[in-house]
Amino acid sequence: MRLVLDTNAAVSSLLWQGNPGKLLDAAQAGSLTLYASAPLLAELHGVLGREKFAKHLQVRGLSATQIFEGYAALTTVVVPAIIPPAVIDDPDDDAVLACAVAAKADLVVSIKSIVFRAQEARHGNRCERHRVDPFRTLGRRFGRRGSANDEYGP
Repeated sequence: MRLVLDTNAAVSSLLWQGNPGKLLDAAQAGSLTLYASAPLLAELHGVLGREKFAKHLQVRGLSATQIFEGYAALTTVVVPAIIPPAVIDDPDDDAVLACAVAAKADLVVSIKSIVFRAQEARHGNRCERHRVDPFRTLGRRFGRRGSANDEYGP
């Protein structure tokens, strides 16, 4: 499975235990492949350096740079596709979708409980947000039952 994590999902997977971290575990095990682009990685690097995350990093005995470099090494970096505006209510998320299109991602995961259907952007259609629990959507791969919204998952 090919996934793109938005910055919120990446930060959550890197700094907290639980379901978000399972995505990294699965990527390390080769069960899925994570994709990113230079703009997404640059945003993540900036966010990880924020003061509000210093305590979480200190508890782990790591720096923002170490956490970032570990994540970057785990991802396959792609050049973002050029897409028309696709995310109606948050145009900044088009960078995430452009990465997903370039990566031919199966799913984009956001901690905002939003999943984008990357196939819509590949065909130049506008992309509506679908509110689902992304970790329930990933369902059985991570030992959890799926939800009724699994049509966007594997």
